[in-house]
Amino acid sequence: MGRDCPFDLPKFAALPRMWELLIAWDSWRGDDIIPLRSEVKLSDINNFLSHTMLFDMEVPDRIHCRYVGSVFHEIYGQDFTGQNYLDVTALKDRIVRAKRLFAAANQPCIAVWAVKGEQGRGGLPSATGVSMPVKPTDPDQPMQLMHVVVQLGKIVFSELASQEKRDNVQLSDRFSLIDIGAGVPGVS
Repeated sequence: MGRDCPFDLPKFAALPRMWELLIAWDSWRGDDIIPLRSEVKLSDINNFLSHTMLFDMEVPDRIHCRYVGSVFHEIYGQDFTGQNYLDVTALKDRIVRAKRLFAAANQPCIAVWAVKGEQGRGGLPSATGVSMPVKPTDPDQPMQLMHVVVQLGKIVFSELASQEKRDNVQLSDRFSLIDIGAGVPGVS
């Protein structure tokens, strides 16, 4: 794309693939704070779609999984499409996850995050990702977040196929909000 990333990222998220994705998102928004859903060009990010989830940010206790890419199906052994993302979050992590994701959608701002991998056979790899707000074209619809795993550690999908499904999506252990022009709230 030939452009520099327009955002200051923490060291853990300063990855070439992250820059590629954020440059695409920035081009969709033009002069606005966030892009309209109708301006999102999936062809710009087709190599990320299997690593993407799209959330409808409905109310503080419901994050509707509108789209869940195939990598998540393979890792977790189930499809979260149509479910409340908070229902596949460990009970102890739900408040933190809701605060973080609603902050990114409502401020709006970008969230970058990383998850440390579990150890042992079939454990989750470490992952780094981004959550980017998208404004619905229809003003009666809820805000959306495009949640993308940008870098995924080595994973042997054949090992995952033999394990039991995972009931919870792990909460990130590194998390930062990035100002896109509207400031950032004090959420960790």
